[in-house]
Amino acid sequence: MPEDRFPHLFLKAPPESSGFTSVSSGGGDPAELPDRDRKGHADHLERRLEQAWENAAGRQAAAHSTRRGCYIEFVSAPGADLALKSLESLTAGIRLLNVRTTGQAGAQITLATVFVPSDKRAHFLTKIRDYGDISKATPKGHPLNRPLVACIDDIIGAVLEDFWMDHIRPVPGIDPVWVEVWLSSTDEEPISGFRELLESQGIPEHEDRPLLLFPERAVLLIFANGGQLASLIELSDLITELRAAREVATFFVDLENREQAEWCRNLVERLQFEGDGDVAVCILDEGVNRGHPLLGPLLAEEDLHSYDPDWGTSDHGGHGTLMAGLAGYGDLQAALESGGVVRLGHRLESAKILPPIGENPQHLWGHVTAQGISRAQIEAPDRKRVVCLAVTARETRDAGHPTSWSAELDSLAAAVDGTRRRLIVVSAGNVDGNWKEYPAENVTNEVHDPAQAWNALSVGA
Repeated sequence: MPEDRFPHLFLKAPPESSGFTSVSSGGGDPAELPDRDRKGHADHLERRLEQAWENAAGRQAAAHSTRRGCYIEFVSAPGADLALKSLESLTAGIRLLNVRTTGQAGAQITLATVFVPSDKRAHFLTKIRDYGDISKATPKGHPLNRPLVACIDDIIGAVLEDFWMDHIRPVPGIDPVWVEVWLSSTDEEPISGFRELLESQGIPEHEDRPLLLFPERAVLLIFANGGQLASLIELSDLITELRAAREVATFFVDLENREQAEWCRNLVERLQFEGDGDVAVCILDEGVNRGHPLLGPLLAEEDLHSYDPDWGTSDHGGHGTLMAGLAGYGDLQAALESGGVVRLGHRLESAKILPPIGENPQHLWGHVTAQGISRAQIEAPDRKRVVCLAVTARETRDAGHPTSWSAELDSLAAAVDGTRRRLIVVSAGNVDGNWKEYPAENVTNEVHDPAQAWNALSVGA
């Protein structure tokens, strides 16, 4: 039975039920809240709220905005959770727009951006004053609104940076870029009004990207710089978040060859190699075509090897070159889009272990693999090396029992020949397109040879 062979995958203990607890709901036991001087803390927050409102109103006036309300930023004490539920009141038109954290674990600071209508300016002011009034208390003797007020360290007027939710790309500068604008409504009328605002500000919307609708949120793709985004915030009360637009991989795949070549040249110019080339990933596969402009800088001509010189070193099937690209850059899309320096701490090597015509005899699989590694070691004996093998066989798998091929890998990894131990990464095999049987296929389709060797490092491919 599968349960007997895979005890770590099948849970036999009876399930247990537990009540849902919101991670970000804030509040908690009042005894765990920051200890505050009630009157002093309330007076401080009242001054900060008044100042935040005046600053936000001043920016609105400068922008000639008719927006009926202000964006306010609540900042928590280090390590404390904001009472997020208390920061929103939909019946009063007060909307919690976004929440983010900063700082180290255990001392994280939570920041929450809230839209407050002009006629609800006193909403939080009243709560703060009630907290500071020592004559008022809950039936249990706690200060009023303590879970909300005690955790707030500061209140400021929200600015562009408080809406920017992208942790990779910085806030746009002078040059316009494609930006996702997240709106707090999915209704046709407010969205149409926002689009009219975009037109009045000369901010184009992407013609081919349709409006995205999510529960309580709509997303538009616009082309704007930092100044234009700041103006939109002052002119609209719909904005909840701003994010840099993400290109999907098909964007690069669908480009014309000339445009693809330009993107490649740009990336190559931004490459920065660290170290002296003493670390390499050795690809054991069908060979690698180093003529690709992105692979040439990582793979030297002298690092192209082959078990049989008559095979040549070029890639006859394409798989080896794809593996080299993955081993060289990881997330290539991120490298292409980054615009900054791309640092690489390793080089590539290639050892062709598969013939361009026919197959290697089964009894030579281990020997050919060992010879491929040996070719690379002879060329650069002092180099630190990670061996990457994404070639497997289904026919010789045997429920985890070793084969001559897997035994050879064990021997190479453990360096029983007295040489340096080797780190060998082996693919576990492929499902071969039988995805309809997932996840049962994970049980019936065993790890392929040679990854069934327990001493090798096996990873899915």
